[in-house]
Amino acid sequence: MLRSDRISLFIVVSMVLAIGATSFMPVSIYSSGWWTAFGCLTLIVLIYAIVVKRLYSRITVFMIHISLVCMIAGGIVTALTSYRGMLHLVPGVPADTFTDMDGRSRQLPATVTLLSFRQQMYPGMRMPNDFISEVMVDGDERSDTLRISINKIGRIGAYRLYQTSYDDKGGSILTVSHDPWGIGFVYLGFLLFAISGLILICRKLITARGSRKLGKLTGILLVSIIFGTNNGEASRAVPQCVADSLAREQVLFGGKAVPFATAATLLTNKLTGTDRVGGLSAETFVASLLYFPEDWASERVIKVPKSLRIPLGVKGQYVSVKDLYCQGRYRPQLLYQGGEGRLDRDILQLDERVMLLADLWNGELIQPVMDPQLDMRPSLSVEAEILFYHLKPVRLLFIFCIIVAFTAFLSIFVHIERLVKVCVVVTLLGGVVIFCWRWWLEGMMPLVAMYDIMAFIGYVIMLITTVIALREYSGLLIGILMLCSGFMLIVAWIGMKDPVITPVLPVLATPWLSIHVSLVMISYTLLGLTMPFSLIGLFVRSLRTKMMSLSDMLLLPGVYLLGMGIIAGAMWANVSWGRYWAWDPKETWALVTMLLYAIPLHKSFKMQNSPRLLLIYLIFAFLSILMTYIGVNHLPSLHTYQ
Repeated sequence: MLRSDRISLFIVVSMVLAIGATSFMPVSIYSSGWWTAFGCLTLIVLIYAIVVKRLYSRITVFMIHISLVCMIAGGIVTALTSYRGMLHLVPGVPADTFTDMDGRSRQLPATVTLLSFRQQMYPGMRMPNDFISEVMVDGDERSDTLRISINKIGRIGAYRLYQTSYDDKGGSILTVSHDPWGIGFVYLGFLLFAISGLILICRKLITARGSRKLGKLTGILLVSIIFGTNNGEASRAVPQCVADSLAREQVLFGGKAVPFATAATLLTNKLTGTDRVGGLSAETFVASLLYFPEDWASERVIKVPKSLRIPLGVKGQYVSVKDLYCQGRYRPQLLYQGGEGRLDRDILQLDERVMLLADLWNGELIQPVMDPQLDMRPSLSVEAEILFYHLKPVRLLFIFCIIVAFTAFLSIFVHIERLVKVCVVVTLLGGVVIFCWRWWLEGMMPLVAMYDIMAFIGYVIMLITTVIALREYSGLLIGILMLCSGFMLIVAWIGMKDPVITPVLPVLATPWLSIHVSLVMISYTLLGLTMPFSLIGLFVRSLRTKMMSLSDMLLLPGVYLLGMGIIAGAMWANVSWGRYWAWDPKETWALVTMLLYAIPLHKSFKMQNSPRLLLIYLIFAFLSILMTYIGVNHLPSLHTYQ
């Protein structure tokens, strides 16, 4: 690489990281004049590069750069011309003005009157799954009724109304957004990026060696062994026959109808971290809790986090409800320090388990289905769900991944490549079946809980492993990838020992969640795998060319899918909150990650001509993924996952 190219690379990387550094600064900087000037300067440099490099002679590359121009220009236009505010509606009282963020009153193009506001609850719960405002809009020409709810926008001309909050008197609080010009530019940029990026990937697949197999499998991308342990002898328990008779009965749990066996399994795992208690099955344990609450209140069945055992004077892993109270005072509350630190997080985790038991004994956690209009699960779905929690397929798949990994390592010395390929394909099919099985049971893509995301990453690694095994076999590489997949699955399985029982927040109950999360997680997996490939290539000289080729193969689809994931998230945010970009730390670092991994694709830096430099660069670029996925959790963000 020429020295000037190295200097240019250093400057560009420094500028990208400087954008990431703004996530540590006050949010007010993004509305400052110098930040807008920085955006204008970036736009000018981008247009200058398009003209000087004559990118218009290469239509696809030109479209990608024009898409960036449209997005940046749209953001600047939004910053300069748009405004937002709040509209507080009282039932029956007309309103034709709202208050903007600067406290000024602004005129609406029509009069808005709140007809009704209601919270729609999850069946059998006090947790809302939607907030709905019915409003009457009286304009100069006609009147209309709008239904505004979470993820459902109301429109009055160029003004968009979003359901934001409510008061305790039946009133509704709406966000008003007026951005008639910026959104159009930004969305045009989104469209150009989606089309041009897809063309580039298809073109690369057509020209790649072995593209027939690779094209089919990459096309799919585009469109611990932990056993339960007993924790002592149990109190009075219902007969097993009673528990068995309840297993297939449908109950309301977590806001939906599920078999009692499912509710019992999830609750038992949540409370105890095991599948069985004192030799009792989950169904027998939970039924016994319901029938004999006084007996079980003194039984040590609640798992205590390690950091709390010494402060609470607990011997062993478990504590009873009565152990947590002293003279009527809740002992963990005395240790709480305001929400900061590991100890406080563990106290909140213990609180959650205690509250679940309280809700169970109050008759609020598990309820019989009383509403005849509620959709009951078909018997096939009930049996499939019971079988899923009985077989624990994620654990079985983890075991199989480890077996395949060691078989792949063995193939380095023994010629069993065909057997390994068959095993890899079977593992992938198993992952697809488990994912679709859980999708069917949940009714939406299982990408909300952290353990589901970890399992999904494991499935994506399986797919990449299958592509590599069928394209260019390497026992060492396949073994490492299968170990990585198995590691993700065992992390997922451990996470399932502490399941998410409460239903999703209303803003997450949308198809945008599945689209956004799946695209982003696939892209992080593709880009993240360039790091171990780069390490192998850096220290094993004979594999350097192959590892660089594999990393280069993953870069373009990884960057494209990350870009599409960011776009999907921006469109979702625009539907939910009335703004497509907020410079949230997670958003900022996702953008930084995409830009850092896009740099090696840029021909100006000629990084493909220096394999060693490219591999070193990709190793350090992986730090941005860690920052995006883990580091921002320690910053104030809408996307923190503690």
